[in-house]
Amino acid sequence: MMRRFSLLFIAAYTACVAIAGGVGVPASRADASLPQVRDITFPVTEHVDYSDTYGACRDGCTRFHEGQDLIGSRLSHMVATRDATVTYLRTDAAGTAGNWIKIKDSDGWTYSYMHVNNDTPGTDDGLNPPKYRFPAGIEVGATVKRGDFIAYLGDSGNAESSVPHLHFEIRDPNGEPINAFASLQLAQGIPVAGLCAANSAPTPDPQAGTIAGYLTVSDDGTVTAHGTARHFGDRNASGVSSPVVGIAATPTGAGYWIATSDGTVYRFGDATTEGAIKSTQFQANVVAIAATKVGKGFWLATDDGAVYAFGAAQSYGSATNHQLTSPIVDMVATGNGYALVSERGDVYKFGSAQNFGDTSRLNLNSPIIAIAMTSTGDGYWLLNERGVPRAFGDAAEVGTIPMLGLCEPKVAADMVVSNSGDGYAIMQRNGAIVEFGNAKSLGAATGQHVVDVAQTS
Repeated sequence: MMRRFSLLFIAAYTACVAIAGGVGVPASRADASLPQVRDITFPVTEHVDYSDTYGACRDGCTRFHEGQDLIGSRLSHMVATRDATVTYLRTDAAGTAGNWIKIKDSDGWTYSYMHVNNDTPGTDDGLNPPKYRFPAGIEVGATVKRGDFIAYLGDSGNAESSVPHLHFEIRDPNGEPINAFASLQLAQGIPVAGLCAANSAPTPDPQAGTIAGYLTVSDDGTVTAHGTARHFGDRNASGVSSPVVGIAATPTGAGYWIATSDGTVYRFGDATTEGAIKSTQFQANVVAIAATKVGKGFWLATDDGAVYAFGAAQSYGSATNHQLTSPIVDMVATGNGYALVSERGDVYKFGSAQNFGDTSRLNLNSPIIAIAMTSTGDGYWLLNERGVPRAFGDAAEVGTIPMLGLCEPKVAADMVVSNSGDGYAIMQRNGAIVEFGNAKSLGAATGQHVVDVAQTS
């Protein structure tokens, strides 16, 4: 005869839901309000009820809930959430967890299923029949695929006094639990905490020192320094002649220029006034500024492909004699040259610059906004507005903003690159910055409308 639901359990369960709150352990990303999630298949095929009980009190708060309780019907089918290997199996129905199976995926994350069934069908007899615990072939060392049937839901262990349910846990490769609630919600297609999908980007491994410093500039002329970069002033109090479009650091790192769309250039620190900028007649809007690698000087690029050289900067040509299919949006300096990139992703090289490829033949769903060189100069990334960097040459693709699964991703502004080229951090227009690969960001520019970033050495 089946037991009635324990009123004590239901009361405790309700209280724990009220205590739990929150949505989980923050992921390693700029927005700490986002929960850490895994891309999983929902672990039960039949209907279950659950609320976020992660962190709720257990045993008078002597311990805290490290999983989620999915309340369902006895003998419901539980399935593998990921392609994985069975690493633990308990079959004696004893202990707090009772019958229990644990699987580990190729990334080293583990997924535990506790309170596996120990009853004969139609009863709550606790006789623990083997055929109604785990299906044939489920044993330690067995491999399973997403969606494979691996166990029956039940009430073994300390769930005997409550209701049939799955206690489901997710733990990282270090054995630390994360809140599985967001992962479960997303597996059911339910947005949670600003996420509409699980994070599918490669797991970042940010390392100190991979990025030395960088400067951000907003459209009103506000400059923010990060890491070893130094702040020498900005224009947010004095105002700018037209919206700021770019910033370029001097080779010494002791100054910088900021440029506006009408060609006005403001200098700070050891940046000098180079050439007759005020007398220059720009035929189109300035879109980018780049400093020479040695000596004093810089280039300004306009959206029609023209390049203007000032000071020690040498003119290597422009794209005005090309039939542009879209406006120029950015430029990057090389040792003795520079490259321009268009909104469609055409790359135009001049001087020592090399063309390693472009996105002109791709059906882009977002315009290119920036180009960033690798530290070797043998490759580059073309970054689009959605925060997707396309890699060419020795550049590596190690993640994108869309991979984070955000319901409303922010527009990208620029990117900074790790010294090894094995990572980058994408700066967004809202000032948030997101790490990928081994890049370790040095801070955000919160509250600003960022338009450009200048990396310093």
